[in-house]
Amino acid sequence: MKKIFYSFAILSLLFTSCNPMEDIYNEIDATETVISGEAVFTLTDADYETLELDYGNFTSIDNAKADLPAFLTNKFPVWGAESLAEVTFNLYSPIKFESYVVNDADYAAIGLTSLNNSGDFNDFFWIQVSKWS
Repeated sequence: MKKIFYSFAILSLLFTSCNPMEDIYNEIDATETVISGEAVFTLTDADYETLELDYGNFTSIDNAKADLPAFLTNKFPVWGAESLAEVTFNLYSPIKFESYVVNDADYAAIGLTSLNNSGDFNDFFWIQVSKWS
């Protein structure tokens, strides 16, 4: 019985002994560096096809913010969290026109007489102001 007890004690000491390499592993883990980089990148037609965008542009900035991180991770797979990328991309922004036809009150506001009663403009001339929005 004594031999079994001593054998059990010796085996438990062997399995619970300290790991001398633990300090070295902790030191290596603490000094591990992240591979980082910086890129100035302009999306090409092939990149838009990779992103599965039919018209070669993003429909909104929110769509670009959602799709570009995964795209850049695939493009630069070894770069870590400290990396920077400046990405230029096309954004769909249709031109919207607002039309305004000048009336007699507008002429009076700038010191002219009405269109029909003055010789300043002829009857066939329409002023149309377009505003870009």
